[in-house]
Amino acid sequence: MSTTTGKVTDTENMPDYVCIECGRDSNELYRYFGDSVLKITHCEYCGKVVDKYIEFDPVIILLDGVLLKAQAYRHILYNSKVSVHWKLCVLCMLCEAYIMVHWKLCVLCMLCEAYIKWSHLKSQNADGTKDFLYYALEWDYYAMFLIASVEFASFMFGVIAACQILQKISSTPTQSISLQVRALMLSSSGKLLVIPAVIWGQSGSLLLLWLTSLFVFTSSVQSVKVLFQRHTAVCCILVLCGYIVQILVQKFLTPGLELTLLTR
Repeated sequence: MSTTTGKVTDTENMPDYVCIECGRDSNELYRYFGDSVLKITHCEYCGKVVDKYIEFDPVIILLDGVLLKAQAYRHILYNSKVSVHWKLCVLCMLCEAYIMVHWKLCVLCMLCEAYIKWSHLKSQNADGTKDFLYYALEWDYYAMFLIASVEFASFMFGVIAACQILQKISSTPTQSISLQVRALMLSSSGKLLVIPAVIWGQSGSLLLLWLTSLFVFTSSVQSVKVLFQRHTAVCCILVLCGYIVQILVQKFLTPGLELTLLTR
């Protein structure tokens, strides 16, 4: 009886997947026995299913991600891969979707961040509330988008730099910079909370800003914890390093950018 395993065949030195329960390496997620029999792989370390999410609907995975479950983060960051056995056209489309979804999510988050910044700026000078599309058509809104992108890039730089130092001075598992970038982009999805806030007319609420920042912080800590398997306190320090760099950029660079881009 022929068997087919659920793993990619490229020649990487590291295993293809990880167990979403214990975080240990795994060579496969499932195995086919013939045409109609599929067996889910169990982890040889913890004995649990390596990745239960391969049978779940994406909405369930999204909800578990919002709930900051480490299993969902491991599935998205490590096990959401495209098999090279698929037809070439399907492979290209799925690879593009897999690679670009993080960048599209990041751009959408930056647009939301820009809207929050610009709505606060407008509220100081405007009589009433403007429509969201009104700001989207203004140059200043895109200037705020650029500023928000710079600040988010500084945050990622601070976290990644701190993680690189941690990997040098300790026995922390080595992770690629591209994976760290994807993890931080994923954790920034909390900024999408501004969308329902815009619908409800609460985009200028300070409570919204604090809740969004708190969710992004906890999500970033969870992402770093999933990647490096360190104590929560250590992961908090790593993420705070990113916020320190971001605050420095906001204090010394952002005013100059606002003066240059918003002065017409």
